[in-house]
Amino acid sequence: MSATSNDITPASPFATPADLAARYGVPPHAILEMAKKGEIPSSRIGTTYVFKVDEVDEAIARPKAFRSASWIADRYSVTPRTITGLAESGEIPSIKVGGQWRFDPDAVHAALTSHTTQPFTTRVRRPRSQPSSPPSVVATSNACPTVASK
Repeated sequence: MSATSNDITPASPFATPADLAARYGVPPHAILEMAKKGEIPSSRIGTTYVFKVDEVDEAIARPKAFRSASWIADRYSVTPRTITGLAESGEIPSIKVGGQWRFDPDAVHAALTSHTTQPFTTRVRRPRSQPSSPPSVVATSNACPTVASK
């Protein structure tokens, strides 16, 4: 079977950042940043990034579903203000559209799980109770007072 002009396949299924940059019309550093963020699939050979062309084509063609701060906050059981605060400080990836923050759920999840400590802590508030009496001071035989609780 002979190849026709419609059966164009790349010479190699693998590409370098420079190859992809030329293919998509972006600078090579943009390709590397996308790979480092996990936005496009890649492999590393030593310090060099290598890409499967068909996987990158599929990842780039896939539409992104950006979500609101409320949507993200519901998933992590925090307030929308916590999410927008993290966006403003640059701790989670986001964009601002028409004055409102929008988030890629996959990128937010990756950013939050990459922290070595828990990104969110829950503060436990003790119920208010009647003020207790101050602890009493008890003298000991060596003349150093100790505090005893009632």
